[in-house]
Amino acid sequence: MNNKTNGEISNFPINEQTTALILNTIYFEGHWLNPFDTLLTIKDAFMINDRKNVTVEYMQGQHYTLFANDKKVLNCRLLRLPYQTQQKSIAMYVLTPNDNIENLLENLTKKKFENLKNMARLKSVDIKIPKLEIKNKVNIFNYINKKHQQQPKEKNKPKKDIYLSNLFVNNNRTQLSDIVQYISLNVNEKGMLLL
Repeated sequence: MNNKTNGEISNFPINEQTTALILNTIYFEGHWLNPFDTLLTIKDAFMINDRKNVTVEYMQGQHYTLFANDKKVLNCRLLRLPYQTQQKSIAMYVLTPNDNIENLLENLTKKKFENLKNMARLKSVDIKIPKLEIKNKVNIFNYINKKHQQQPKEKNKPKKDIYLSNLFVNNNRTQLSDIVQYISLNVNEKGMLLL
């Protein structure tokens, strides 16, 4: 896995008691149909919240692409960044609020998003979006155990095992010891890589 993901996913929780490792990955590498010119990349402020910002790198350029500016329903802008693929429908959609992100997230539904996509028209757009590199490791097993412990016990009945805690405990030899999710997202001038 280390070789297949170019070192992005490694260090599995394996020891001498390990009898099985169940692994599921999603790998997506998409190159922009119209890549951003690295010579135009600049550093600028990115607002984390109303009071705090950090300096990040921004990709910028002028692209002829689908764009919509909805000032009535979601009060946001939509930008479509297509990938180099045979399926013309594969693209990254960027939504930016005209006022604040909380209102957009609170009101966004699949139907409203589809309507916004249908409003979009081809036009020449000056684009400035931050490069992203996000890596995270989440221990899901701890979360599942916590939820299982919080589950109310019905009178005279054992707790339902809806959280997988006994999935592999059918004998004295095997037990589920960990569930870990690795996430890696990189968006740059060439495209996007998701693991």
